[in-house]
Amino acid sequence: MEKDFKMLVEAYDKVRDDENKYNTVETFIEKRSSGAKKIEHSSREKGGYSELTAIHFKAKEVPYKKSLTHLNKNDLLNYIENEVSDIHDKLKDWDKLTQKEFQILMGQMEAYGEIYIEFKNPKNYSRK
Repeated sequence: MEKDFKMLVEAYDKVRDDENKYNTVETFIEKRSSGAKKIEHSSREKGGYSELTAIHFKAKEVPYKKSLTHLNKNDLLNYIENEVSDIHDKLKDWDKLTQKEFQILMGQMEAYGEIYIEFKNPKNYSRK
């Protein structure tokens, strides 16, 4: 009986840890998305060379939104690995890219990398 109880507690702890991991990653993505939007808007207001920064941070919106969808489907890591592979293939011809295309690809890769790393090794970045 004690062995069964111990297994039940371990199973519960694993489920709770997994739920906390998903909640932490979801919060991480939402906070990073919010921050990226702020930087995009302030850069766009400045204009000039800051427009490239705005493009870079705007490009992060798609990875953040799609990653939240795949987080709920439990295939986040596979999804990100495929997306980054596609981006990497496009970057192989980086000398043929425009500044805008380059900023978009790098913004997307950066967002996917942030999420991937956070999912693999969650930290609690909650701040007051």
